[in-house]
Amino acid sequence: MSDPVDVDKQKENKQMNWFANALLVAGSPFFVLAFMDHHWAVVALKVYSCTAVIFGTILLFIERKSIKKRWLWIGMVPLLVLHTAVMYGLVIFNLAFPQIDRFPVATYGALVPLMALEGGILCYILNWFRPKKE
Repeated sequence: MSDPVDVDKQKENKQMNWFANALLVAGSPFFVLAFMDHHWAVVALKVYSCTAVIFGTILLFIERKSIKKRWLWIGMVPLLVLHTAVMYGLVIFNLAFPQIDRFPVATYGALVPLMALEGGILCYILNWFRPKKE
């Protein structure tokens, strides 16, 4: 019979391996975009960064225990639609004012509250899909 401490260590190692793999897979476009020297790559990098932070926080920290539940993935559909609309607006804004990148503090300073607001709205929408007993 296996020792409960060994089982807990194996479970912890499995969770850390899953987290590391998810981070590497989700982060691979970030590395590609970071080393490209095109204007659209900078815009795509902002969009990707916002997406990674928002959905990474929701899936890995806020709803980690519910990740295998059906309601979470059904609730992701409107979240993805709303997030896509917000990110499309960010791309249009960035392309309309290409000189805005000369002020990275202002640009990313505006993205932080936008991401926090959007993350709050997405969590609120996701709570509509949460079963009442949970």
